[in-house]
Amino acid sequence: MSITPKQCKAARELLGWKQSDLQEKSKLGIETIGNFERGTGNQTERTMADIKRTFEEAGIEFINDDKKIGAVVLKK
Repeated sequence: MSITPKQCKAARELLGWKQSDLQEKSKLGIETIGNFERGTGNQTERTMADIKRTFEEAGIEFINDDKKIGAVVLKK
């Protein structure tokens, strides 16, 4: 499962991260992250997987099924 631009923004908000924080932790370019969140550009599966993995390592779980879509922070 990949993530949506809205889930990316929500996950950053839940963690209190700016785009620059995500850029630093994911090792992706700031322009790549901005384009993904705006839904512009042509993002690769690897880029989306890198973003998702970065959030999951920070404690985010993504929900995306027939009834709901979102992101939650897991208790540590």
